[in-house]
Amino acid sequence: MDASGSVGSSNFQLMKTFVYDIVNSFEIGPDSVRVGVMSFASSNSFHFYLNAHSTKSSVLSAINSLPY
Repeated sequence: MDASGSVGSSNFQLMKTFVYDIVNSFEIGPDSVRVGVMSFASSNSFHFYLNAHSTKSSVLSAINSLPY
């Protein structure tokens, strides 16, 4: 996700909503779809890796908690 200063917090929230909605449409699990999130600005930040969450509710909660 783009977390650069030019994005702004309201547009970052729109990105989070978009990612949340996309992830919510998949079957999430160890033998299904896996999700990882990283952001980029002047440097890259890994928020969580593909093996960090094994349930849809856990991934969605982590997405909601992403800081700008």
